[in-house]
Amino acid sequence: MTNTQINIVSKLIALAETSELNRKHAAAICRGSKILHASVNTSRTKYKKFYTVCGHSEMNCIHAFANRRRRCV
Repeated sequence: MTNTQINIVSKLIALAETSELNRKHAAAICRGSKILHASVNTSRTKYKKFYTVCGHSEMNCIHAFANRRRRCV
């Protein structure tokens, strides 16, 4: 692995440790050496009448990145 990849992986490991779940995962969308968006797995939550399912870090990352990009356009 290159130094850039090692740097990204070490940041993801540190980010994964912030997850509240037992199985800690993190994912990132990168361009070159820059992390564009990173996310961890989330637990199931309830807000008023709405339930959100347990989120995989990969899907959370893609969803949040796409929503952020839509707001910029």
